[in-house]
This record gives sequence, structure tokens and C-alpha cells, in this order.
Amino acid sequence: MNTSYKIIKNKALIELDANAYPLASVKKAMFYYIDKLYMNVEVVNNSINVTAEKIDNKVDFENEIKEFINDCLRESLRYEISVQTKDIRELILGRALYSMCIRVDDRELTCNLPVEERKKVNYDESDDFDINDITVNWFNKRKEE
Repeated sequence: MNTSYKIIKNKALIELDANAYPLASVKKAMFYYIDKLYMNVEVVNNSINVTAEKIDNKVDFENEIKEFINDCLRESLRYEISVQTKDIRELILGRALYSMCIRVDDRELTCNLPVEERKKVNYDESDDFDINDITVNWFNKRKEE
């Protein structure tokens, strides 16, 4: 992981390794500094070049550049974790939504009716959806049925 920066007058030139820092992560990190620094980004070969210029003279410029590099690392880790956990997040969401749609019969169709209407169709409140069903192992529950 090759990261370097140079400060020349009021401008900083930051070079990040494109293999270690996804461009999306660098852009997210740049957003945090939008009110402190003027920033520009370009990709050249296997490096991401960021130029930064301070907006306000009250800003500790070198410290902000170091913080920016740390934020790039933080965002790249978040990105990597989100990529690695994408499948499990989709599975959890899919199971939660699917458990809401498994059984469609007269009882489920009447659950949103007023109480008087429910009595007309022999609605049993014990058949209402239980929120705890989402956290139950779906595969084991279906084997029991």
C-alpha cells in the first residue's frame, strides 16, 4: 500500500494506491472535507491523485491531509466489509420479506379487516403474523411444517 503526500504552498498533492483504495471510498472520504478543503481527484494508471487546497486559513492543513488519508482507509475498509457481507445481508432481507408472503389464504387476507368483518369470516387472531418469525431459522421451521 503506497500512500504519499506533498504540501507545496497552500496545495497538497496526495497519491493513493488504486489497488488499496477503491475510487468510491476516496470520494466518500472527500465528502467529509467538502467544507474545509477544495478537492479534486483523478485516476492515473494504478494511482489515485487527489489535490487539496484549504478554504480557510484557520485550518491546520497538514493535520487535515493526514485525517483525510485516515478517512480514505476507513472508507476502503467499510467498502470491503460491505462487499464481503453483501450476500448475508441480502439473505436476511430476502428471508424477512419472503416470510411475509409464504401463506396467502383467507385468514391472511382478512387480517386487515375491522373486527366485525373478521367475525363474519371466522377469523382467528392466533393466526396473525408473529414478528419473531423473522428471526427463526427459516429452513428448520419449514421442515417442521
